[in-house]
Amino acid sequence: MTDKRLLALIIVGLAFYFGLAILVAVNNLPVDFYGYLIAAYGFSHGVNVYAAPESMYQQIGEALGITEHGGPYYYPLLTAGIVWPLLELPLHSGAALWVFGSGVSALAAAVILGRRVDRPWKRHLILLAAIGYVPILSTLRYGNVNALVLLATSMAIYAWRQYRERLGGAFLAVGLFLKPLPFALVGLMIWRLRLRTLAWLLLTSLAITAFAIWAVGVQPALMQFSASLGARNLQELNADPDNQNLNGLLARLLTPGITTEYSSVVSSQPLINAPQIAIPLYWALGLAWVAISLALLWPIGAKARLIECEAALVISTTHLVFPLTSYYHLAMLLIPMAVLIESWHGPSWDVIALIVAYFLIDLQALFLALFSGRFIAFSLLMGNSQSNLSYGIGFLGEAIIWVLLAHLVRKTQAI
Repeated sequence: MTDKRLLALIIVGLAFYFGLAILVAVNNLPVDFYGYLIAAYGFSHGVNVYAAPESMYQQIGEALGITEHGGPYYYPLLTAGIVWPLLELPLHSGAALWVFGSGVSALAAAVILGRRVDRPWKRHLILLAAIGYVPILSTLRYGNVNALVLLATSMAIYAWRQYRERLGGAFLAVGLFLKPLPFALVGLMIWRLRLRTLAWLLLTSLAITAFAIWAVGVQPALMQFSASLGARNLQELNADPDNQNLNGLLARLLTPGITTEYSSVVSSQPLINAPQIAIPLYWALGLAWVAISLALLWPIGAKARLIECEAALVISTTHLVFPLTSYYHLAMLLIPMAVLIESWHGPSWDVIALIVAYFLIDLQALFLALFSGRFIAFSLLMGNSQSNLSYGIGFLGEAIIWVLLAHLVRKTQAI
């Protein structure tokens, strides 16, 4: 707190997120949070929400004054458990508190990610990047839990850098039980034989599961482990413009028919009509991408490495390849970007590349808004093929970040 510029940025961020929280709550925008509230109410009244019909969501929503929610609850029980006390507050007050708390979590993650930098301006830049990072703003707009997962994962990585394996495992478990976005980091811990981390990951997971069994019963506590897989069919391509990964990119470029809320303004004609090769190409490219990432992490073992660089690479690879990456999930890429900023040693091509990647991901949100039906005239002016290509801007930014991380991992291995 002796860094006055950092403190000033924190205050600016808090003020900005506070105003955003009020705006989001008053306009009933945080639909994911409302879904969490419905789930919390259901679980606390003996309902297995994972197996409940849509009519149950409607009934509980009406009782709570909710007119729109984020659909079926696919999250672990911990998210509903954290939201549960907010049922005691008026709906808008609880929503504002949740959204603001998510903003605070994003700021805290940025501060933690900047703790080990060698120059104060890097710390400032990481925090400033978090404040202006649209996937985080999108997370707040929908009231999603992504920011809390970002914080838990950032704390796990910070703990690993201090060789506090137990604490790192516990924080990773918390992140996974909020939303399993950092699931691939478990594989990294196995790859690097971080046995203490794995032990505390298991112990913390068992403790959370035992508490869930006590609170809601055996069946819901076990069903939470497979619930997230029901969010999307992993064996199909999904052309939804919000699907910001290799799966979505190939679906939009190679297959006809976008049957989403965007279909009124986005043509169903792909750039190349080749649906017969779309799925094989996705699996081939996806497996190749994963294989290259594993090659960069070779060999297996506990040899001393810069764990933050490897964790960033794994997070980046996951978001590029895994077919569940929506736009607001890219909030997790703040971790790779912070690692890259920390590695800067003066002006170079990688500095420019990261800045371009950051603004490409932010720009993607503009195209998602423009083609969502709010600016129909604009989409007609741009044309259908350009609309489809525009949904790949964010993916291009993700790919640039991965290339930069791959170069960084190779460079650190050579030292």
